[in-house]
Amino acid sequence: MFKITGGVFRGTKLDRPPESLTRPTSTRTREALFSCLFSLDYQMNDLTVIDGFAGSGIIGLECLSRGARFCTFVENNPIVQEILKANIAKLQMRKQTTVLSTFKQVKKPADFIFLDAPYFQKERNDPSYLQALKKLRPYIRMETLVVIETDKKEKPLLDFLEFLFEKNYGTAKLSFYKLSTLEKQL
Repeated sequence: MFKITGGVFRGTKLDRPPESLTRPTSTRTREALFSCLFSLDYQMNDLTVIDGFAGSGIIGLECLSRGARFCTFVENNPIVQEILKANIAKLQMRKQTTVLSTFKQVKKPADFIFLDAPYFQKERNDPSYLQALKKLRPYIRMETLVVIETDKKEKPLLDFLEFLFEKNYGTAKLSFYKLSTLEKQL
């Protein structure tokens, strides 16, 4: 179990899937993520969120706790999805959420996208986060902020997003992106 760190559900304990199925974002990294968002004056109030590779849903649920209007969770493992749905039900947030199995099913733009794909995949030329972003591209607007969590040794290479900055927390790295200037003109 772990706890939501901020907002109306602060301190609420959530279930988490077995570590053999997921690698949850650490409490330290989550707190740092929301601190970075705050320093960017990027408040969750009334935003729409996509929590990709959602696992237990801790990031999206934390966003909802801090005022996000709606969160789309994408999680393809049926066992993990059941835990995610139980966490959503625990917070009574069914009306503010949807749970999808694939990124192809996403049909609405988002203000904030968080992707926490499995670290160091064999398909290095086309890792999961890049495959997800290709499918999400139609739903990334000029004001959308994209954050990708990777191992600190990985360097996400994205052609249509503009790199803003990155921060390391233990073995995790958070990389922040916006739509690139070239894409804005298209």
